[in-house]
Amino acid sequence: MNHYSASGRTKSDLVKVQRPVAMLGIGVSDVTALTNETIKIYLEGSATQQDNIAPQISLLGICALSVHGQGGGYFNGGTVNFNVPIAKGGALEISDGTHLYAQLDGIKSAETYEIDTVDGGANVGTSVHYETKVVGSDDSVKRIAVDIFSVMCIRGVSHVSEINATLKPEFAGKDGNLSRKFSRKDLFAIEAEENDFAYEDATGLKRRFAQDLVCINVDRFSSLEFIKAAGNAVNLDFLR
Repeated sequence: MNHYSASGRTKSDLVKVQRPVAMLGIGVSDVTALTNETIKIYLEGSATQQDNIAPQISLLGICALSVHGQGGGYFNGGTVNFNVPIAKGGALEISDGTHLYAQLDGIKSAETYEIDTVDGGANVGTSVHYETKVVGSDDSVKRIAVDIFSVMCIRGVSHVSEINATLKPEFAGKDGNLSRKFSRKDLFAIEAEENDFAYEDATGLKRRFAQDLVCINVDRFSSLEFIKAAGNAVNLDFLR
């Protein structure tokens, strides 16, 4: 079901849904033009506390997370569509008085953006959550806990020289070592193993994101230490 489709705007309508939903279908006319657009997704009702599924998350980051390990976005009717999970195990059960809301901000007036909903079958699921953390421009070393997350998108990966990872105890090697070290080159190699492609363009060619990003699974790690040169921030988008 298409809830929003427009161009010539810098902010979308606030989409309001009251039906079981497992994913949002996000359509963009030009994936390569994605930069600073954001999306917020939340559940809210008269008898429920607001559940912030995606509190003003990078649209580029959430699209990248949505296809990692799942196959890519697909071209349909003039836009590339990404199925962004908002639930796991089924569809969110949205009861009377509760609604799912979604809104795009910072979008480009020259581009077209769409928001659709995707059903999740008869099973009742639980909401997933997206978060963003930042390695600041003044930081040369920063350690971030990642034990609750499954996938990470690094936006600005060219500024990262090295990542020192600490494994969760259950993933320790035979020698009991919990430390792993990854160069920037290693990150791209890991992504290539975990994800075949990012999206199909209008001609059917399989593409990877042209932007300065990489996505990797982080469910084996308890924390990651980022080493970078000062002067540029690195943004980290997570799915849990």
